[in-house]
Amino acid sequence: MVLADACQGGDVPQAVFTASDLPALAEGIDLKTSGELTVHALAPANAGWKLTQDGETVTLTSSQAAGDSSPQWQKLGNVKTRSGHPLKVTVSAMEAPHRDESKEKASSRSKPKQTLPAVPALLVLSPEGKAEPDRVLDLVRGRTDTLAPPDDPRRSHVRTNQQGADFQPPASAEAWRDRAHHLREQMLVALGLWPMPPKSPLNPQVYGKLERDGYTIEHVVLETLPGFTLSGNLYRPASKTGRVPGVLCPHGH
Repeated sequence: MVLADACQGGDVPQAVFTASDLPALAEGIDLKTSGELTVHALAPANAGWKLTQDGETVTLTSSQAAGDSSPQWQKLGNVKTRSGHPLKVTVSAMEAPHRDESKEKASSRSKPKQTLPAVPALLVLSPEGKAEPDRVLDLVRGRTDTLAPPDDPRRSHVRTNQQGADFQPPASAEAWRDRAHHLREQMLVALGLWPMPPKSPLNPQVYGKLERDGYTIEHVVLETLPGFTLSGNLYRPASKTGRVPGVLCPHGH
């Protein structure tokens, strides 16, 4: 979950988290250190972030304004940590800018309001007064002011195919479930589905029935998001009524 517990090329330990680590941060991570840490976030310049702490829970909120949207480091404040006490970091919904609804075109159907939290690209926690976020950025994206290779330990320590992946299977069914839960959340973040968008009416439409030998084929259209549709074919036995088993077959393309 932590990308790097120390900044290569520097003497200051820094805990680094990407957006994909946010689900795990929301559940709590033990940083194994006690004291005050400074929090920096890499986020668009026009998104102002605030940090509040209540016990072991840290809440990050942002408000968006007009202006430059290029990413920059922002100092959010300090957090207190205790070794053995997991620190929880949650992200709340962004305060949306004011919109003049009178200028918007009227819609024939009402659309649910979607309030999704903004997500910083990187979070860095480091000892008070010793933050070196630029070194972290050099490791994550590579330096932009030189053609020299990044200061990455993998350049001098090359793994071979004889070392394996160091994968250790979970020792219990509960550990398997915990790992599966973590991997699913990472996939949701990577697909832009964390947090999940609000549910909206599917508005199903079924039409164009084709009669075949013992079954029928119908065209089905679902509105997965307001204005976005998903289509498919529905195969049903012609002689059956009521509830019957079904198979969902999504295409790879």
